[in-house]
Amino acid sequence: MTAYAHSLTNSDPSSWETLSCHLALVARLATARVEKFGAGEIGAAVALLHDFGKIDPNFQARLHGGKSPFDHAAPGAALARRLAPHLAPLLAPVIAGHHTGLMDAIRQEAEDQTITPWEERLGEADVNLDRQIKLARAEGLPMPASWRISPPIPKLGRSVDVKESASFSAAFFTRMVFSALVDADRLATEEFYNKAEGKATERGFPDVTLEVLKARLDAALIKKMRRAPSSPVNAARAEILASVRARAADPQGIFTLTVPTGGGKTLATLAFALDHAVQQRRPLDRVIVVIPYTSVVEQTAEAYREALGDLGYCVLEHHGAFDDTQLRAAADEPEMRDKLRQAQENWDAPIIVTTAVQFFESLFHNKTSRCRKLHQISRSVVVLDEVQTLPLQVLRPAIWALDELARNYRTSLVLSTATQPAVLETGDAERSFAGGLTNASELMPDPARLFQILKRVEVKLIAGKLDDEALAYEIEQREQVLTILNTRRHARELFRKIKAAGGATHLSTMMCAAHRSEVLAGIRADLKSGKQARVVATSLIEAGVDIDFPCVFRAEAGLDQIAQAAGRCNREGHGDPTQSVVYVFEIAGDHTHVEMSQRWSATKEVWRKLERGEITGTLLDPPAIEAYFRQVYWQKGHEELDKYGILACLGRAAKPLRLPMETIARKFRMIDSPLAPVLIGWDDRARKTIEALRYADRVGGIARQLQRYLVNIPVRDRAALIGRGAAEVIRPDQFGEQFVVLRDMNLYRNDVGLDGSDPTAMEAGDLIA
Repeated sequence: MTAYAHSLTNSDPSSWETLSCHLALVARLATARVEKFGAGEIGAAVALLHDFGKIDPNFQARLHGGKSPFDHAAPGAALARRLAPHLAPLLAPVIAGHHTGLMDAIRQEAEDQTITPWEERLGEADVNLDRQIKLARAEGLPMPASWRISPPIPKLGRSVDVKESASFSAAFFTRMVFSALVDADRLATEEFYNKAEGKATERGFPDVTLEVLKARLDAALIKKMRRAPSSPVNAARAEILASVRARAADPQGIFTLTVPTGGGKTLATLAFALDHAVQQRRPLDRVIVVIPYTSVVEQTAEAYREALGDLGYCVLEHHGAFDDTQLRAAADEPEMRDKLRQAQENWDAPIIVTTAVQFFESLFHNKTSRCRKLHQISRSVVVLDEVQTLPLQVLRPAIWALDELARNYRTSLVLSTATQPAVLETGDAERSFAGGLTNASELMPDPARLFQILKRVEVKLIAGKLDDEALAYEIEQREQVLTILNTRRHARELFRKIKAAGGATHLSTMMCAAHRSEVLAGIRADLKSGKQARVVATSLIEAGVDIDFPCVFRAEAGLDQIAQAAGRCNREGHGDPTQSVVYVFEIAGDHTHVEMSQRWSATKEVWRKLERGEITGTLLDPPAIEAYFRQVYWQKGHEELDKYGILACLGRAAKPLRLPMETIARKFRMIDSPLAPVLIGWDDRARKTIEALRYADRVGGIARQLQRYLVNIPVRDRAALIGRGAAEVIRPDQFGEQFVVLRDMNLYRNDVGLDGSDPTAMEAGDLIA
């Protein structure tokens, strides 16, 4: 009796996909994916065994309409343990979890696991393994007596605990192989069902190479420079572009790009990345740009599309508050087979622009939907924009992940920022971050000189503390001024005080992206025409928003944020730098925040060192910035930079190697306070799309359209809106509480956005994955 992998409804079994055909195709696809980091044999092994359990008559009965449950993944993992016991800690979780997700090897103490550990699942699978092996041999499936294969030997990091480093590399490798298998399995399954339905299977962008995109960007940059008016700022931007491109032929590695805000990093880093990718002896596959905030992801992706013209569709913008796991149904047997959806995002695109949350949490995740894309990072250029925004509580594991990509997965890293953090391990004991990135190369030959050329503002500290009355008075004395505060609540309260003043505008992530874009366009128009523009905003406006004020007030903050605020003042350099002032003030009242207060203390200490002559230059020059980050990072112990104990957890799992993959995924969080999306019917398009969501069979595309119409608020606040009937859950039977739409639009105001939750938290709503 022929063994099948997939069936078709109301069809003769002769048209079904045989198990041998499916395994062969998955093996070919998976091998190609892992060969990029030297693990071809491993990829073939997990692919040939991932659906081995489908040979069992109990599973075949399900294909013919049976309803009895059967775990088809565990037998393959059990066979892997028998054939290659030395590789079981790496192969078994990949095979056993290719539908449910990577699991822990054993139950962790005091951990509430949601997935049964793989060692327990394999114990049950061993009972029928001999019978299944006989059936597989009769079917002609490849069944060697043993496997003498070895994984690539990773290069371990320096100055770190060897056990932690080895376990970290093993867990990372497991996740990358898992990614390749999941992607190969989904694509192979999709291909079978598409053929059965007479549909073409389209994958990636086969006709558009990075070389083609590079040529298109070259033409756009030439045109842009010809049109740019002559000015010191534009001359500096041209110099930056030429300098970074001159280094593109350098061998793969870790690069830093230290350029002041407004120096044209957005297109310069893309130009370097494309040049670097195509000029390697073996050209790289893609460019991945990682950005801290969704608003800047949208802005950056749009800038790339504009530069690439009719090839702009090659830019994949990947961020989302909606959970892909619930948006898409897996192609499993038999109850899910008719619900096959478009493949999950697997980053099969030449240029990806994504959020730091999406990137880093995926690197530590265990779910198929989040891990599927990871193998695509190998042999790529990863640009990390504003790398100084990495949360301190996960700094060490995040840095280790970057180091792992550079050392073992043939990935080039570009750390691009105006305030380069002190995360490099160097030979200078006084200026070295133990366990940090090594052998980094700065792309700009003289960053200090560049900072002098692009100096456009003065930073002044206002004596004493300002309450809202005094701050409102300062704002009303100026025709065009930007005020940046630390919390949503403070921004809203100050805005109420100046609302009657001409040009008063509020901006925060309590407004959906479509609303913010409209407000920003109005602000830019008023600034250009010389009209009054008094804007009160949260820190979202610092994250790469292209806007130019003659004067900025910035509430007490870290030096990196003050530098970002300065990038919104005299941005184009048309004003006199001595008259373009960023006023930094301490807050009076109850608007302080513990973390921001700590960073402000570090800023004040650097300021005092400047006054005493212990540091040369100004507050925004590289020596002061380096001193600031050394204090912020290095005064904290290793535990504070790995708040959730991820590295220690891996160290404990080293001997014998029993990787806690699910536990790691739960522990790693870029954002402490979870946020949840609320959909806003901001305009006709939003309302029509929300209505379509109520009835659509496939909602992935609709969910992506709705990204610009959501506001992220604390989970408890969204629950309160639902509880009092102000918000409605759409299709909870299918998607749980994934889609929540605001019903009471009186709670959403044109001036401040959503006014129905407690906006006391730091501005973090824009950091959602």
